[in-house]
Amino acid sequence: MSRTEILEQIKGAEAAAKAKVEKAQADQKVAIANARKDAVARIQKAEAEAQSKFESTISAKREELVKSGSKTIAAGKEEAEKVRAAAEKNIPKVKKFLNESIERMLDVAS
Repeated sequence: MSRTEILEQIKGAEAAAKAKVEKAQADQKVAIANARKDAVARIQKAEAEAQSKFESTISAKREELVKSGSKTIAAGKEEAEKVRAAAEKNIPKVKKFLNESIERMLDVAS
């Protein structure tokens, strides 16, 4: 083999190596871009899932509070009704007491 042929083979090998390096770099850029897209998609999915879980938890707690509040209001109304009934039950006694007190004051004054 002549020196020229050897140099041509070396140049050919260098060109092939350069082409392989360039292709590998291009593939690397594509892989990095795809990995970034995948990472962004995963982050967005995780954020969406977290937001959904947060909203469902808040909704459940809100329902729980509404039920608890309704029970408390019902218990308060029931207690108020008992107090009102007891007060109405005592009205005749109070009227009698007031009438007797007024009569005593009138008797004392006369």
